[in-house]
Amino acid sequence: MSNTINERALKIDSRKRRNTVLERASYVRKGDSMQDVLCKLEQIKRPRLLLRSAKLGAIEYTRNQHLRRHFACRKIPSHYESLTRLLEREVKVDAQRKNDSAAYSVIDHIDLLIAVLGEARLLRATQSQCL
Repeated sequence: MSNTINERALKIDSRKRRNTVLERASYVRKGDSMQDVLCKLEQIKRPRLLLRSAKLGAIEYTRNQHLRRHFACRKIPSHYESLTRLLEREVKVDAQRKNDSAAYSVIDHIDLLIAVLGEARLLRATQSQCL
């Protein structure tokens, strides 16, 4: 019996270590360029069902409507700034999911991912217009 308890403790401990490493790798840093942010976005791994739901929701993405839910300010920030802030929030929400937190909400996570994907699409579109 003590072996199974120790094995469970080791699994939980290794999961926490892995989560903190993933969180550190996924955070967007202040000095990151737009390309860095978009590259980090492509490297983020999430469950397939979450991403499929978010991709379907991103089709109907309305910037003013979605971002007002996530930011408590009157003026909506630029695409780059809003994407970096959304990614920081998403990493925290994903950590809640991985740690089986009671505060985790799948609906909120999908809504956040919809905003991230929508902002990334708009950021790419504005970048291609500049070139």
